Order: sequence, then structure tokens, then C-alpha cells
Amino acid sequence: YTIVGVVKDCHYGAPTLPIPHTGFLVGEQMGLMQRSAGILFKYKEGTWNECRKALEHLYQTECSPENILRLNSEEEVYNNYLRSEEMLTRLLSFASLVCILTAMFGIYSLVTLTCEQRRKEIAIMKYVGATNGFIRWPFLIEGMLLGLIGAIIAVLCVGEFYHFITLEVSESLAFFPLVPMFPFFYDVALYILGGGIVVGAIGSTISLKQYMKV
Repeated sequence: YTIVGVVKDCHYGAPTLPIPHTGFLVGEQMGLMQRSAGILFKYKEGTWNECRKALEHLYQTECSPENILRLNSEEEVYNNYLRSEEMLTRLLSFASLVCILTAMFGIYSLVTLTCEQRRKEIAIMKYVGATNGFIRWPFLIEGMLLGLIGAIIAVLCVGEFYHFITLEVSESLAFFPLVPMFPFFYDVALYILGGGIVVGAIGSTISLKQYMKV
């Protein structure tokens, strides 16, 4: 092959994935692709609509009806990727918020039940001079442990699911690139575990407020 030129910033793919090397074949090297003539050109940013109208007008006036014109803009392709990823991000953010609130409510309920069962003990400890911090710590640790256990289960489920996706789906959908599981999964696991502990601590703190007034 003889390299006749270099094209910058031309790539069909998600903007979150690394850009691979791409080659364009011309002439006889195109094989069956010779049946469709493709022209790659560069236009000034922000002028795609004008370029499209000018090319469509030229096509209508100069080309025969059996010819087909297809216009693709890298800017449009890139923006479509951004829109789809933004919608997916919003959906996942909403689902994550629902899961966090559900987990917080569950931990709040469990710690509240424990406090209710030990209400007399809490009153006696306060009567003999125990500080709120001394009484709060066991329940706070319990809530954090509950959050950590839930986070560990979530990490295992997410890891197994993404492992299945990267192995099974990527083989059947080779054109749909996926982010490798490692080291990406280590960061995700740390965020989930840390978030579980924080959610557990918040849920315990909320449920303990009414019992610290005993």
C-alpha cells in the first residue's frame, strides 16, 4: 500500500473509547466497495447545513435520478453519540438515586427497630451519664456494616453481570466496543463500597435522632 495522505479527527465510535488507527482504500483496492463512490471532505465548523444544502442542490441539478446521494457528518455522528450517552447517564443516575434512597430507608428501618427494642437501655445509659456519642457509635457501626454488606453484594452482582457482558455480548456484537473490565472495575468497586458505608452511616444517623432525646 502507498500512503497518499493523512486525515485528522475522522472516527466513527463512542467518544469515551480510544480512537483506533483507520485506513481508507481507493481505486482497485476497494474491491466491491467500488460500486459506491465515496468522497471525504472537510468543511468549516458550523457550516454543515450550508454544505448539505449546496450538495443536495448540486445533486438535484447535475445527477441522474438513479444515482443516490448519502451525506454523513462526523459532527452529527458525534453529537448522536453524546445524546445517547447523556440519556443513558440520566437514566442510570435516576436508577442509582432510587437504589440509594431505598437502601437508606431499609437501613433506617432496621436501625430504628433495633433502637426501639433497646429503648429502655438507651434511657438507662443516658440516666447514668452516657454521652450521645457513646450511645450512638454501636448503632452507627451497625448501619455502616449493613451498608457495607449491601455494597459487597452489589459489587459481586455488577462484576458478574459486566463479566458476562464483556465475554458473551462482545463476541456476538464485535462492532460494539466495550470498556475492558479491569482496571475499570476496581474504581467502580471502591465507589460502591464507599457509597454503601456512607449511606449506612446517614441512615443510622437519621434514625438515631429521635432516640437521643430520650
